[in-house]
Amino acid sequence: MKWFGGFFLNALILILLAVLTTTPTTDAAEVSFHRDAKRFICPPVTIDPTPTRLDSLSLDKGNKVIKYILLEPRTTSRTLCTLTRVNDEFNPNRVYIPIARAYDDNPLWTKSAGKYVSTTEVICGEAGLDGLPEYQAGETLCQVKLDPPLDLTNDGYYLTTFQVGDNIKDEKAIVATFLEKVTFGPTTEEINKLHAQYTQQGPYALAKWLKDNLAKPISSHRAQFRKYLHPRAVESYIYGIPGPRPCERDARFRRFAFTYMDVEISRGGNSPADHTGAPYTKMKIETIQIEGVTHWAVKFGDHVRTVLSSPLEYFSGGSRSGPSGDLVTLLDGQYTLCNAEEVVGNQFGETTLEQMGNYAFQILVGAECSSSYTNRGGEDLKGDGAIDTQQIKGSGSNQLARSYDSAQCNSKCGSFDFARYVKGGNPEVNIPSGFDLSSISYLDLTKLPNPSTQLVKLNPEKFHESSWRMTANLDTSFVSNPPSCTDENGDAIPDAAGLSYNDYFSSGRGKYNLDAPIFAKMPGNKWALHDYRSKFQANTLDNPLADAGGSELKRARRAVNGEPYGDGTPNVDLVTRCSNVEANIFNEEFCQISYDENACETTPAAGAGKSNPSTSFEDAGKYIPAYAGRGVVVCGSDNEVAPDQSDDDYYAVSNRKLNSHRISYTNQIQTVWMEQALYAEDQACQKLAWHLSKIFAYSNGHGEEEIFINTYDSAFVASCASTYAEVVNKMTHNVQMAEQLTFSSNKAAAYEWHRSQHTKKNYPDENYARENMQLHQIGLQKLHEDGSPILDKFGNEIPNYTQENIFAASKIFTGLGRSSRRGNYNDLDRSTTSYLDPMSQNSIEQKDWFPKISFDTKYIGDQYPLCADLPGRHFLQKGAKFVALGGNNLGRYHHDPNSYYLDDEVQKLQLNFEGGASVNPAGSPFTFAASPLFDKICRRKQSFQHPASTLAEGSGQAEYDSSIGAPKCHGRVSRCDSGELLGTRYPNEPNDSHNTIDGCEDGIPEAIEFPVGGGISDITESVKQIIVEAVGGSVIRGGSWVSIQAKVVANHISDKVDYYYAADAAAANPDWKFITTVSPLVDEIGEHFVTLPRTVRREKITFRLPNCDDPDHCDVAFRVALRSSRGIRNGAWFHDINNDGSYKPYDDGCAKDPYDDTDDLVLQVLPSPRPQDMCDFQATITLDQSFSYCDDDDSSKFYMECHVDTLRVVELLPGVYYEYVRLPCVNMPFIADSDSVKVVANHDMRTAMCADKRLASATSTCCGHYSDRLPTSGYTAYADMFSEYRGERLTFNGNSDRCLDWDREVCADPTRIGPHSMWTGHCQHHMSCKDNGDGGEGRWLDSIWYHWTSRACEIKVKIDVEGLVAIVHAPDETGAKISDVLPLVDFDKTVSFFSVHWDKSNVAAGKLAYPHASDNLCDGGDIRGDFCFCSTTVQEEAVFDGLPTKAEVIDELHIGAFDPTENGDYVYGDQSDDVKVYIMITEGAYAKETIFQVVNEYNGEFLYLKNVRSDVSVCNGAFKFRSPPAFYNVANPDLVSANQEMEAYLQSVINHDSAPPFTCKSLIKLFGSSNPSPDHVMRCSQAFKSGTFLFSDPEELGATLSFGSGKRSSMQAILAAIVLPPESYSPSVVMDPASGGVQDPFEKVLHVMRSMKLTRSLHHRRSDGLLNGVVSKIGSGCYGPKDQFSFYSPDFVPVGT
Repeated sequence: MKWFGGFFLNALILILLAVLTTTPTTDAAEVSFHRDAKRFICPPVTIDPTPTRLDSLSLDKGNKVIKYILLEPRTTSRTLCTLTRVNDEFNPNRVYIPIARAYDDNPLWTKSAGKYVSTTEVICGEAGLDGLPEYQAGETLCQVKLDPPLDLTNDGYYLTTFQVGDNIKDEKAIVATFLEKVTFGPTTEEINKLHAQYTQQGPYALAKWLKDNLAKPISSHRAQFRKYLHPRAVESYIYGIPGPRPCERDARFRRFAFTYMDVEISRGGNSPADHTGAPYTKMKIETIQIEGVTHWAVKFGDHVRTVLSSPLEYFSGGSRSGPSGDLVTLLDGQYTLCNAEEVVGNQFGETTLEQMGNYAFQILVGAECSSSYTNRGGEDLKGDGAIDTQQIKGSGSNQLARSYDSAQCNSKCGSFDFARYVKGGNPEVNIPSGFDLSSISYLDLTKLPNPSTQLVKLNPEKFHESSWRMTANLDTSFVSNPPSCTDENGDAIPDAAGLSYNDYFSSGRGKYNLDAPIFAKMPGNKWALHDYRSKFQANTLDNPLADAGGSELKRARRAVNGEPYGDGTPNVDLVTRCSNVEANIFNEEFCQISYDENACETTPAAGAGKSNPSTSFEDAGKYIPAYAGRGVVVCGSDNEVAPDQSDDDYYAVSNRKLNSHRISYTNQIQTVWMEQALYAEDQACQKLAWHLSKIFAYSNGHGEEEIFINTYDSAFVASCASTYAEVVNKMTHNVQMAEQLTFSSNKAAAYEWHRSQHTKKNYPDENYARENMQLHQIGLQKLHEDGSPILDKFGNEIPNYTQENIFAASKIFTGLGRSSRRGNYNDLDRSTTSYLDPMSQNSIEQKDWFPKISFDTKYIGDQYPLCADLPGRHFLQKGAKFVALGGNNLGRYHHDPNSYYLDDEVQKLQLNFEGGASVNPAGSPFTFAASPLFDKICRRKQSFQHPASTLAEGSGQAEYDSSIGAPKCHGRVSRCDSGELLGTRYPNEPNDSHNTIDGCEDGIPEAIEFPVGGGISDITESVKQIIVEAVGGSVIRGGSWVSIQAKVVANHISDKVDYYYAADAAAANPDWKFITTVSPLVDEIGEHFVTLPRTVRREKITFRLPNCDDPDHCDVAFRVALRSSRGIRNGAWFHDINNDGSYKPYDDGCAKDPYDDTDDLVLQVLPSPRPQDMCDFQATITLDQSFSYCDDDDSSKFYMECHVDTLRVVELLPGVYYEYVRLPCVNMPFIADSDSVKVVANHDMRTAMCADKRLASATSTCCGHYSDRLPTSGYTAYADMFSEYRGERLTFNGNSDRCLDWDREVCADPTRIGPHSMWTGHCQHHMSCKDNGDGGEGRWLDSIWYHWTSRACEIKVKIDVEGLVAIVHAPDETGAKISDVLPLVDFDKTVSFFSVHWDKSNVAAGKLAYPHASDNLCDGGDIRGDFCFCSTTVQEEAVFDGLPTKAEVIDELHIGAFDPTENGDYVYGDQSDDVKVYIMITEGAYAKETIFQVVNEYNGEFLYLKNVRSDVSVCNGAFKFRSPPAFYNVANPDLVSANQEMEAYLQSVINHDSAPPFTCKSLIKLFGSSNPSPDHVMRCSQAFKSGTFLFSDPEELGATLSFGSGKRSSMQAILAAIVLPPESYSPSVVMDPASGGVQDPFEKVLHVMRSMKLTRSLHHRRSDGLLNGVVSKIGSGCYGPKDQFSFYSPDFVPVGT
């Protein structure tokens, strides 16, 4: 049966109602029934079921009403008996309230959903004792408690019996009802097939059908849409990439003259008067002569489209139903196109177009569409030269703006006063014999090797011979990519990227330069036009594009107006975008490292900036990073497949500047949905997705097709293989829902408050925080497992959450941002960000860093381990995660400045990839391997071999090379020594040379040194020797670890020795990069090797060489510059404070002062191994074991990771980076005074706050040795920074050890980290003083680096009148300067209040449980306005002193622990069946450090909890609350914490006791049982919690089928628990008036369509849409539901049910 459009909206709908019930139970337990219970039986079956009232006298026992009745079980199939109650039964509108029911041959009664479901009790079983005269012992009965009691004069209970038809109809009804639940309408064949199986297998056949159907591949809606995504290039710039040129494989050709887009360009666009740049281009008829014969050229935009041998004719009249009147010849002139169908002539499918109105070829005759603009005329503007009266003004301007009023044109085209039907339809493309072929560009496709097979008709049954595809290159000798393309006249055919048919970026300039058409000569002497299409590539989740679309990004550039930039370089600009999906929590494990030289990134390089793609041009180069070819992380998107080239019934993409009135852009997506609903084989998954989509709000008003489809596809369709928790997680990160529920721009209140200098206070939007609980997961009221409300002692329902919960949750949904706009899919065309890709946590500053309460008395983060308990070097522990960054050294989870990006002078934490040999201090030799962490992340390939080289073995002894002017080591070496070639200072250096490769000169000659104290200087500061040696003795190659030794003659310990390298030593101007600065460790003036302090593990300066990408070898230069602390002034020398302590005095290291010396050493290094040759990289690596190699004192010195407390970004190989992501953990914002210390920031160290000593919160900061600086007094508070890598954070103890290593101590009151303009200080060993940035009021995170001090810091609280708490830090102020407390934790400036659970156990009646200015005068605290300001004390104590039960462990312990089996400090203790105890060796049993192991009921994994309770007492102990955890470390917040907090919160909601019954009730209703029974809900809830549903065949013992993954909220388990219980499909239950069977109206329409096997008509295109306007007609439709809200409670029961 054929169908199209919306005519079926009023079709008759077959509604098969089904309700759920229990599985039959055969065994009944022994029960003691109530002694007053009365027995009743169901009435006999009647033709018209009539309720029978229970005898009131039987319920009357003196002065009280009997509360208990006994009912006999049902023993007859196809019958239903219901127990109902009527209040005020004499009211003619009385309502039968359901109480219980029994049906078929189930022996037991069950509760019905309804008003009294929470108070009704049903107990079934065998009577244990005689209860004569009502029952005998052993008799099976069911007792129903009647509550509330009756008013016997007005109220009553009724029993009603229903019966259904014969057995054959029952079985078919069962099958049909079941299939209606799990499909979009069963066909007769499906019903008959399953019925045949049911007659043999019974209910097992239904379960088997479901199991088999769930095993089918999931049918993706997005893949279905993209399969037919072939829009013309004119409308889809910035979405896809230009498709094949006419000489390339898959090029398309059309044999009709005009397209939909031509119509829009002629009509002026499908929009009212505006300035979007849509002029009115006319079709032109021109009579021409060809070899003396008259022909008619049909042109568009002055370009020939076809040449006809007879003139076009039109009908003089007509209407929407078709043409009428006489035929009239179309005279020469210009005509506006009104309509054109994309077929040759009149035949479209099985239909003649002239009978279909808008589908025919129409033009305006006697009228035209005109433009209105101030710029009159011009080739590009194509104006009529006149100014119309209806002109519009530019925004905010009195100047007239160009406008193109398409509304008036559309009105003319739709009036039929001037719109005329052209006979014969869309003209056929033709070039007659004798036509001047040199005037057109054309190809001869008859030259294909096999035109009959290599030119393929597309959809011939629909389009006949209108569209063709070329399946081979026109010339098989093409070798370039893309191949060269020359027409038959010898002219080059431009790449599609160079075309400007639709200049999308015209920004209202009206610039539509119509490109000259490319003709094609076809077999059979036919002609066609090349049909440029946009190309969309396969970029799937598990197989992303290797170049991320970068190759096409480069190709898709073209000049704007052909004008060069101001400097004369070509104006090459971006017209499409990189396809790389930004890595996020959903795709990062599928990403890959690409080594394609064109690999691009969607986010521009740091500092490159972004611009608006709809109004400005961008250079494609900024999206292709410098490390392309060496490692770019490329990621794909689920079901982002490539289109099928063999079809041309295509989907279009919207373009606000050129939307076609012929294409239904919004409605066409219904075609996708309808085709999957009607024809997809995985019907159960499709039905599940449909019902899930009705729960979530994701309609944001944007009509971009692929966005809606992807949301539905990635969250709901994909749920069939995942969990409900994953659905919620995906929708939380979905842009459409974020905009619909208004949290897309959420920011913490502190963000705007502090950045605005405390003038703007905006709290986060609470919409999604509320609706996520109310609509999506738990509902309003607490529920029993069977879905019935939980009541308090007064009979009232108990709310699930309070406003405090909403307030807390809203803070979690902050800082989420959209990813950058990319290409290769259809999105909102003018947006600079993506509406399709998921949002990510991308702003740590916009997050709220403080604790949040959870449900009841819990906090978000309860039972997570403490970050303070992370084991030492936790990045080497089992579970540590590393995420690939490729060549980008800026992490996604840590906050490092953009200035670090690709800065070779930023020292990284680098892993040693080569082993070696050494000798320990005792003189014993030993060998060491490559870093085990490197091997784990690298996954080294067994086939790896180092690159070959022609370099011969070298001596390792440098020789002077006059061609470069410096010493050089030749050949492959493991050590390069300058020997005696450096001398002192010029001219007393050998070879009469400065020994520098770039001519850098030394200080003054030795002979003219100025006298010291009246005599001659007895020293000459100079560099005497440089030695470069491979660490471990291996041959030196690019990327190798080397040590650099320098022998110098120093004047004083305050001299400085700078180290540099140049990877391009052979260049004319080498690019010198700074390595580090070291002070000579000398007590006396003289010659010595420069080393690090003896206490540091590595005395030599170590450095990793840069990559050598030359296939044979590279020349690398090292430079050592000695900067003397001596200066010359007025003929005398002295120590110059300007030189002391300078961080990087000269970019090139060249000596600038009289006593400085600079020398170079050059060596040849072997090629670097290519990372892809050495390693098998994965996007993410999680350690499956813990490493202890850092405990080896000998070898650990060669591993940088052994010398740090934590990692951020590590450099695996030169230019290959991974980011460390720590295990989930929480912090305690309230800590003991002994753990709290002051940290300071900013250049003057005035900004201060408290930090937990146990956390890696601050940088290395050390003081001491001030006598080594000059001047020697007045600078005793200047600090040094000794970091192993830039951005390193240490714990307090880690910093203390670092200071001790360098013979320093922790600073008490540092005043500066030097140098800063004329000030002294030390910044050396891998750290730049630039990292000590300036914060300030408006910059309270992004530039602040904290430094450890030894001063104390007290944590206090500010409490408002509602009991909300804000943390206040009070640092020790005994030093010289008064601190500026960070505004976030400053009493006067903080707005970061949060809820806590105040202890109410000892609060007097009528008093508040928290400090209050008026209620209790803050009781021990300070009253400051309306606030209380109190000190805090943290109290910790052990909870259990003996072995507890599992329930006690889970209920009483709130602080988690890390796996003690990975910690050697723990041993086994006591244990029971479900509790295991681990005791710390140094502590007694059941101490605070004792850890309990239980099984987590939510995920089945081990849960470790510490035997400790932590409370915070305030105001001198008058009040207290349990210590709240927080995921953030306020002194060092990161996005790792943001993701972990979000995950913890969403998990807490899905783990809520009401989540299973609420979700199940919602879904059961959507599946057609609008009043599900408690028993049905309970079974679904149990499947939700366990993640499995086990179907057991009631008719065959042992026949079972299991559904679900075993994970909580598994959707397959939930689905099976909804549709497989007998009450879901029993015909008997259908008879129950209270069961309900409401269906979505759109679903009803679908059921009819699928059952009747409806298909599209041949003349109906996919882009036309199906059921257009369905939402406005019946209030329901597919994709993007408009609303999920109702004026009724989710448990509302309509009157009469």
